[in-house]
Amino acid sequence: MYFVIHAEDGEDGLALRKKHRQAHLCYLRAMAGRLLTAGPTLNRRLEPRGSLLVIDFSDMEEAKRFVEDDPYTKAGVFKKVEIMAYRQTLPDEVSEAQEGYRMDEEHGSFLRREDEGEH
Repeated sequence: MYFVIHAEDGEDGLALRKKHRQAHLCYLRAMAGRLLTAGPTLNRRLEPRGSLLVIDFSDMEEAKRFVEDDPYTKAGVFKKVEIMAYRQTLPDEVSEAQEGYRMDEEHGSFLRREDEGEH
């Protein structure tokens, strides 16, 4: 199931982001097959002010562990993090980023093909 992770930066977020960016990106790249999208949210000057990620996890506990282990979390970049379950509705055709997934018509979301036997 997909989860949305929305994080807001703390007061020193921009400076801490710059310092820990490479470690954070390496951490995200390890999730490449499960990552739908990820990137910074921006302030009016178009500078990072937070993060938004949509990633496939087995459950909320796995999503929480992922956030706890993120180098940005460990470095204190974020002042607030919200994790929410997410069901993708559109686009309704599987894109290249969702290879290995199929549309679950009953629930209106994408499922990993390897999990088909569990549903």
